[in-house]
Amino acid sequence: MKATVWISHLLLLALFCSRNCRAIISADGVEFIEQVCNTTDYPDLCIATVRSYLHSSSADVKELCHIILEKTQANATETLGKAQRNAFKLCMDDYDNNANKYLPDAIRSLELKEYENVAGNASAAINEAIRCEESFGEVPKASRSPLTVENDTLFHLCVIALRIVSSLG
Repeated sequence: MKATVWISHLLLLALFCSRNCRAIISADGVEFIEQVCNTTDYPDLCIATVRSYLHSSSADVKELCHIILEKTQANATETLGKAQRNAFKLCMDDYDNNANKYLPDAIRSLELKEYENVAGNASAAINEAIRCEESFGEVPKASRSPLTVENDTLFHLCVIALRIVSSLG
């Protein structure tokens, strides 16, 4: 009797996981991530970003793009906070647009399969990061932007998303 109960629990767990446990990393999933990311300009960043998400190993191309856009939005939100804490007024509007408009709109457009809108919003986010970076050149005694790393990361992640979304449309 105990063996029957144990086997039935094992079968239920297997059935549940076959439908819901997408976090199990398969060799095919890892190879697929690498295959998609290797088509981008920044494959190492793409692979590291995608692999940091629990369900990435079973993601399709659209889901990989979604992961990249979510990470980009999270980074933009963090950068907005940094700009606000340090009173970088020159970049606050840029990152407010990225965190609260362009990147959420890109994610919504991706879900609606409006790939041209995804590309337009990702491009707008890139332009905001560039504007933020360039605005520090206008500040006397500013040798470089204190947000260069954040601006570069947003730029690189958006370029990755643009490349991936171009394969969908």
